[in-house]
Amino acid sequence: MNKELLNTIKAFADENFCADNPAVFADDGEFAVTNPWIDHSGRFSLDDEEAVREWGLDVVVDFIIQAIEVINRKEN
Repeated sequence: MNKELLNTIKAFADENFCADNPAVFADDGEFAVTNPWIDHSGRFSLDDEEAVREWGLDVVVDFIIQAIEVINRKEN
């Protein structure tokens, strides 16, 4: 993954977080995570390391995989 793709995914995550019907979410067992770069309270932005610490690597990777699929469908 390159930096450009990650930035595209993060922009998608911001839109997804604010959407009435989010296109993507990763389940951490307690929350439907619609943007892993936002903390549990939904108020604070997280960098990549903080996102992994907050949600776990599996949730972040699951979100990224789903987001790439949706982004690719929109582009085609």
